[in-house]
Amino acid sequence: MLTQLYIKNFKALREADIPLGGVSLFTGPNAVGKSSALQPLLLLRQSIREGNFDKGLFLRHEDYLSLGLGKDVFSIGAAAAASLHFELEWDHAHSLKLDFQQELGRDVLPLLKLEPPQSGFAWAEEALFSRDFQYLSANRIHPQVQYPTSPYYVDELHALGKAGDYTVHYLGKYQDEPIAISTLQHPKAKSDTLLDNVSAWMADISAGIKVNATYHEELEIASLSYNFEIPSGYTEDFKPTNVGFGVTYVLPVITALLMLPRGGMLIVENPESHLHPAGQSKVARLCALAASAGVQVLMESHSDHVLNGLRVALKQGVIPPEDIKVYYFHRGEGAPAHETQMIPIFLDENGRADQWPEGFFDEWDKQLDKLLE
Repeated sequence: MLTQLYIKNFKALREADIPLGGVSLFTGPNAVGKSSALQPLLLLRQSIREGNFDKGLFLRHEDYLSLGLGKDVFSIGAAAAASLHFELEWDHAHSLKLDFQQELGRDVLPLLKLEPPQSGFAWAEEALFSRDFQYLSANRIHPQVQYPTSPYYVDELHALGKAGDYTVHYLGKYQDEPIAISTLQHPKAKSDTLLDNVSAWMADISAGIKVNATYHEELEIASLSYNFEIPSGYTEDFKPTNVGFGVTYVLPVITALLMLPRGGMLIVENPESHLHPAGQSKVARLCALAASAGVQVLMESHSDHVLNGLRVALKQGVIPPEDIKVYYFHRGEGAPAHETQMIPIFLDENGRADQWPEGFFDEWDKQLDKLLE
């Protein structure tokens, strides 16, 4: 598991030292650097996909990120000779240190320093650089009549795509395979297969729902439909366009959590978007369950229901306190040169936070106070 991330001279993060857990939750107002704390990992992954770091750090790539040029990623006020510096540490004593040259007009930053040398690092052992990795951006799939397919992504990379584009293709092809981690089998799932468990976990979000996915190889498309449980069995098929937006939007998140093996990694932005508060809490609980089973989850969220879902998971013993890291990102008054400040929030075994800084999921209380004036 990746346990530590150190960032220097990257965007609003002039210097950030971030311990990571089984679940790491990044919160805070809009445009304060939450995504920036996750982006170095994606930049490194997309750069090593190009062959090796000798080619440099790729700032533009169709798979994950397209951040522009060097001038777009170096911190405001960084010295002219400053490098972009990342350090990563894993729980089995592996570490990686990288420096990239400040080239403001280039979209590939030259490598200055790599420790250990490329030949001395076991890349395949780390989920970040292997097939045991999924990234889901905030811009995910929406209800459609049909979905794209890619044998390369689905069969070779075992990837859903950054927008979850190939989720339906993956479910259609591998629906009868057992889920990667048996302890994540839903109590109401009819079997240990992927699609049965996706349906069961989705039914916690939308009551009685059943997911159907078909891969039409000859047409190079995939189709998705939903049924709902009724006293006599199930309804006829509903097209995704006739079912709530949030159901399809969260489908890649549930699928990723159930397909990743122990030691895998999921980076996900706003897993809760477009869901009812109860559904948001259910997604958080599944993230905690997956983390307790060995899947590392790094997520950005604006939802107090996600936070509270994790707190309840702690209270109920689903996951120990040391496996959850919560960070509040903000730009405090007087912060120099557009810099983000990061406050760690520690949760105990009862889900209680050690502090509740201004702006940290306190809007409910603020609005309630106004109503009671």
